[in-house]
Amino acid sequence: MTFLDGLGGPEAKNHLERYCIVIASEIHKFNTFEPGDKEMIETVMQQTKNWLESINSYETMTSSTTSEAEFETKQNELEAIVNPIMRRIY
Repeated sequence: MTFLDGLGGPEAKNHLERYCIVIASEIHKFNTFEPGDKEMIETVMQQTKNWLESINSYETMTSSTTSEAEFETKQNELEAIVNPIMRRIY
């Protein structure tokens, strides 16, 4: 069970979008990244934003919705990269 359980697709999507915004803001506050770490976060954040945009386009064109599990998977992938790096700089 994770914090996204029971949120539903739209809420899980909003949570992922907010997480991206927070991390994007946080990475600009620090200058203590190890070489390549900031770029890695920026890359994975851009990939996530691109995925969210593609989901938005697909849902608009097909009137379908993305499942909560898909958003949870994407959030977990993002956190697996971002969280260890952010822990090192705090």
